[in-house]
Amino acid sequence: MQNGNHSTTLYFGKDVPEGEEINYSLPPVFPQMTFDARFTDDMKYIRDTGEISVINMDKRLSVNYTVNIHPGEYMEWLLITENGEEYILTGTNEIVLNQGTTTMTLTKRAIIPQVYTLHQNYPNPFNPITTLRYDLPLDAFVTLSIYDMLGREVTQLVNTTQKAGFKSIQWNATDMHGKPVSAGVYLYQIRAGEFVKTKKMVLLK
Repeated sequence: MQNGNHSTTLYFGKDVPEGEEINYSLPPVFPQMTFDARFTDDMKYIRDTGEISVINMDKRLSVNYTVNIHPGEYMEWLLITENGEEYILTGTNEIVLNQGTTTMTLTKRAIIPQVYTLHQNYPNPFNPITTLRYDLPLDAFVTLSIYDMLGREVTQLVNTTQKAGFKSIQWNATDMHGKPVSAGVYLYQIRAGEFVKTKKMVLLK
């Protein structure tokens, strides 16, 4: 993890022999620091999940990673920023984050969800694009529809059979004819098997 001038290395998925944890501890932060990254409890390693605290005075923060330790069968490593952005870590890659990122969570997640879930859209409120996420624990025929507050269908984003997994789709605030819709509150509803869930979102103009 680095900005233009400084870098630090964090370890995850690592089994540290008992008594050697002190080798992965860090001194406390101090007020004049321009860059620092560490796990909770001033550590530079975690085994399964942990929060990363970041001090970054530069304009950008680069997260370079190499996954040497597989998280386990039907599991994946997931980095979540404080804004809710999610990055699946596989192989070797780089993620560039803007200044102001102060906390991130690194965790293991099941590749196959345990339950049906419809998440809150992000961003919300939005203009003009938002992302809708949902979890399917089983293969299912899925419909994902947008409605106005009078219950009229605006458009349908999904209408097909999908395999189990973590899904997402974007809506660009247009109706079924591709015309932009007006600002206001909209409903989005998922139907997957016997699972039905509806949530609200706000479009700003």
